[in-house]
Amino acid sequence: MFRLAFLLLLLMTGFSVADDKTYFNGRFGTSATIPAGFVRQPGPKNGDGHSFESQWLEGRISVYGSYGAVADSFKGYRQYLTNLYGSDGKSITYKTNGDNWFVLSGWSGDRIYYLRVVGCNNGPMHHMYFEYAGDQNAQWSPIIKNYSKTLTGPCQ
Repeated sequence: MFRLAFLLLLLMTGFSVADDKTYFNGRFGTSATIPAGFVRQPGPKNGDGHSFESQWLEGRISVYGSYGAVADSFKGYRQYLTNLYGSDGKSITYKTNGDNWFVLSGWSGDRIYYLRVVGCNNGPMHHMYFEYAGDQNAQWSPIIKNYSKTLTGPCQ
């Protein structure tokens, strides 16, 4: 039932997969697909990435790159961010990882965040960060499922 309601919402807003756009950051080589209906916001002066805000949901998607200068390995960077998020007042309720990626997700006040990082030792780290109102989890879950895995970028 939810899928039908979500499909109707997408159709009413003019959403089309063909309207998805690819964001590419030349500084780090970070790339991700952004769903239709999300509007690019002004980026930081350092060129690290951009945020995109929804026209129909409360929340944003940020895609950015960085160098893992705070750790000497990909695993160390994952641990660094885990510690940082835990000490920053964010609860981590879900985490998983593979050889060259990891996910941290949880609550920051009444908002849900979902961070996916792709990278490797001695290379840039590529991030896709979703943040949204906790009462909109049902609408955001399929977006995260379908778009978070589009995050890519080179290791060197």
